[in-house]
Amino acid sequence: MDKEKMVENIRKSLKEFAEGKNDYSLIMLIPSDPYSLNTKWSLIISAPWLDKKGHKETLSKLYSLFRKTIPSIELNRLSRISLIRSDDAFVRAITSEFNVPDGLKDINNSVINGIQIDKAYILRAQNFEHSE
Repeated sequence: MDKEKMVENIRKSLKEFAEGKNDYSLIMLIPSDPYSLNTKWSLIISAPWLDKKGHKETLSKLYSLFRKTIPSIELNRLSRISLIRSDDAFVRAITSEFNVPDGLKDINNSVINGIQIDKAYILRAQNFEHSE
């Protein structure tokens, strides 16, 4: 799988999904097996504006968009799409540790907020003020 193409397709799809908001706190890809070339991926998404939306409905809309915008060979590599609240401790730890407004940051063999991450790619990590 061409990781760069997958990343670009995810980035374009999420930009369309955000409808101009584009203030994602975290977009991260984590391989299920960091040592396999044919691994499946978990996509983690967090954004303040998503916190207020229904989880199930949001995932349904997101997956529908992905089916239209991401080639099936790449989409089949996504084993999980997880929406995490922007005030979650893990999201805050990642966005405090890394500032990735746009780009691709490799994470290797790191412990973040007590969670071992052997391999991950951050597509976006930004700290936003939380008003609750």
